[in-house]
Amino acid sequence: MKIVFLTYDAWPTSKAATSRKVGGLNTIIFHLSQALAKKPGTEVYVACCCLKAALQRAEKAENVRTDQIVFDTNLDSLRRYFMEIRPDVVHTSGSDAGLAMAQVRGDGFSLPWIHTNYATLAVRRVMVEKLTVAQALADEIAQHERLSLKACDRVIALSEVDKREICTVFGIDRAKVTVALPGVDHSIFTAKGGGDREHLVVSAGRMSEVKDFPFLLRAFQLVVRQSGKKKSKLLIIGGNSTERNGLNLPEQIKFLGLEPHVCFLDGMEQAELARYFRRAKVFAGSSQHETFGLLPLEARACGTPTVVRENSSYALLAESGYGGYLSDDQSESDMADKIARILSLDCDQWGRMSRDATDSARRYSWSVMARKCQEVCRDIISKSRKL
Repeated sequence: MKIVFLTYDAWPTSKAATSRKVGGLNTIIFHLSQALAKKPGTEVYVACCCLKAALQRAEKAENVRTDQIVFDTNLDSLRRYFMEIRPDVVHTSGSDAGLAMAQVRGDGFSLPWIHTNYATLAVRRVMVEKLTVAQALADEIAQHERLSLKACDRVIALSEVDKREICTVFGIDRAKVTVALPGVDHSIFTAKGGGDREHLVVSAGRMSEVKDFPFLLRAFQLVVRQSGKKKSKLLIIGGNSTERNGLNLPEQIKFLGLEPHVCFLDGMEQAELARYFRRAKVFAGSSQHETFGLLPLEARACGTPTVVRENSSYALLAESGYGGYLSDDQSESDMADKIARILSLDCDQWGRMSRDATDSARRYSWSVMARKCQEVCRDIISKSRKL
């Protein structure tokens, strides 16, 4: 079976989802394609459509061929690529790749097609901005998302919450959608090797308004006030200084009087990120909406308890109190109280919560996700005729 992952300006990478151009979708493509390539009888290709050649260099993935297609508006380059590779199934990721595939299919190419649209714009506008469905779908990008989801043969959703939201907002038949939970690389994100934990809270993510780092900063100001003589620190990993300045984060830190307590690091490789997770006592996630939430899962795999806002798929990782807490979605004080509660635990109490966090992450693996995706591929191939 030949599978082509088709993306648009989104190179696969194992780097954490910590910059504006490198989101969770890139990471999922990287790990899922590798996991599928390990399945017997499966060839995997990743094709990235770009406006210009050699914009980025693909990260080397074992047993996965990565190609760049210089995008042309009439899609001839993409058609030629499909004729060369002759895939059994195409898995598009994101609205731009989905739109291109819909246009190719409209020209009579009968390739079986699976689509995943990580963090759809329309869903986020309904859930975060509280727009009506009609208002959310009025945007051109949202219309591209809808076209991709409607035109493809099957949809892969990244959680039950994701499935429910896209079916509700886009009017997709639930029978068309299969949930395949993303995984965690347990060879990298592990609690082993962690020494004594620092009085440190860590957060990570690309520099985007939806991640709502100002919410976290306001919550952490309250943590500092509760900490007394213990000097609490917050480390935010992600993006770069230009992106952080674009969100006015340094100015907000100064305004809140947090300059001695907060520092930043740019986006980094997963092995280095895991080392910082193992130094911290708490991972804090302030995002307003998450389709799945890879970073808190990876922190839990490192034995780091999490405090995340009670929205979207964050709540699926574990019930509140088991390896961490869910905080009120609208309350900085509730997040602060729960972060401070974990920081104040004695060694034995914190150790029990850490073991619960690690235990909660064990059921997530890229191999399991690959097996589920492989089942979907086989199903639609059996019902379609090859190019």
